[in-house]
Amino acid sequence: MIKRITDPFIAPSPQVQSPIRRQRAMILAAVTLVLFLIALPSTLIPFLLDPALGVWGLSAPITFAIGYVLSRTPYPEVGGSIVIYIQVAVLLVSAAVGILPTDIWVLVIIPVLLATLVLPLVPTLIAAFGAATGMTAIYIASGTPAALIGPTGVPATLSVIAAVTAYLRERDLGLIADQTTELETYSSQLEEEVELRTRNILATAEIGRRIAESREMERLLGQTVDLIVDNFDFYHAQIFLVDEAREWAILRASTGEAGRQLLERKHRLAVGSESVIGQVVTRAEPVIALDTDTDAVHRRNELLPNTRSEMALPLRTTDTVLGVLDIQSVKANAFGQADISIFQTLADQLAVSVERIRLFQRTQEDLAQIENLNRQLTRESWNEYALRRSDARGYQTGQDGVEPVTEVDGAGKLPGTLSLPLTVRGETIGVLDVAPRGGKEPDPETQLLLEAVAERVAQALENTRLTEQSRRQAEQEAVLSRLTTELQTMTDINLILRTVAEQTSRVMGTSRGFVHLVLEYDEDQLA
Repeated sequence: MIKRITDPFIAPSPQVQSPIRRQRAMILAAVTLVLFLIALPSTLIPFLLDPALGVWGLSAPITFAIGYVLSRTPYPEVGGSIVIYIQVAVLLVSAAVGILPTDIWVLVIIPVLLATLVLPLVPTLIAAFGAATGMTAIYIASGTPAALIGPTGVPATLSVIAAVTAYLRERDLGLIADQTTELETYSSQLEEEVELRTRNILATAEIGRRIAESREMERLLGQTVDLIVDNFDFYHAQIFLVDEAREWAILRASTGEAGRQLLERKHRLAVGSESVIGQVVTRAEPVIALDTDTDAVHRRNELLPNTRSEMALPLRTTDTVLGVLDIQSVKANAFGQADISIFQTLADQLAVSVERIRLFQRTQEDLAQIENLNRQLTRESWNEYALRRSDARGYQTGQDGVEPVTEVDGAGKLPGTLSLPLTVRGETIGVLDVAPRGGKEPDPETQLLLEAVAERVAQALENTRLTEQSRRQAEQEAVLSRLTTELQTMTDINLILRTVAEQTSRVMGTSRGFVHLVLEYDEDQLA
């Protein structure tokens, strides 16, 4: 509340930025305002009574008013100098001409002391020296040298005290100003560092989100290096992945024209080599080259001549290093411990995504192999099934009703015939041909219905085939079981051979079976 009341009267100009100058300006404004209010009535009455004598007294309030006005401007030191020097001069002149008694030296001390509060060191010394010198000259001229001790010694002593005080004050204020500047600089650096950390964390989080969304390896790696360069303003970024033999770290993504050329070259570095990349894979920990001009690990690349510092981080999972994230800057000492923490987290996220995509690709390959195997088995099974069938290969409807088809031939189809494949596990086992009336193509709704019919027909055929196959296998197993049981009870070789021949012919559906013993045989006989 007090500050709100006093600020309109003593607050310095906004153009005065220095804390020391603002403090002096506020003191000058407060002192001159109080002195003006005190001096004005005390000098106005003598002036009205005796204008010749009182005109000297009016100089005080006028001087204080000028000092107060200047204290509120960008030049408070000028106002302080005017107040101090004019007051010292008025008092000395008044004593010299006899308007005031010579013991006015007591009053001279006041502006000198005030100078220590509102003026810098040099103007304060000038005021103190001028006051002491002036009073000494006045007393010498008055012919009273015996009385010089008080008028000269006291101002001189006070001048020395004022000078020392001003010096100590300037020194302390200078130290305070320096400390304030250091604190402001440190605070500004902390704010910048916090802002940079916050920006880096947000950028890392955004890159991590993009990484988590990627489903393709090349897109994942390319997006990652581009986002790192764009968000962190680095010179270059690239990603190496270790091959299956763990002999080479192969470049898979790189930024800029240099990156394009390196990818075209199929750039790679040996695992365990003296390069930054080779050492990261071997150590499974980050490696930083703070100054590429002096660092022994860094190997300069002619396509990246501006690299001054490099940071490489392992893409590691629980038990292995999958690759390396390499970041380069045009500034020396561009990377610190905080950068390792941030970008290692990013590298770990990238490693998880790389492993996830690899597992997904392997799963897809396994599923494709299983699908191909299923298709192959389905095709072979239906080929065998078709060969065993002696009846019709299909049926068709016509004016005479349903007729069997013994030979499948695509020729002679009616115009507009819609052929729908009968598919089982990706393998086509037949075709459902539908010829609409009038040769018109069926509408989409009818076509969807026919496709559903074809799907169910294919499944029904497959179920029938599997049923027949299961029944046939069951019959064969029953015959084998019965034959095994009978053979175990027989002790006559001839009876055993006769039984095997009969049962084998029955199972194979042949009219004749032949079984005999060969005691001595060669390959021709077996053939």
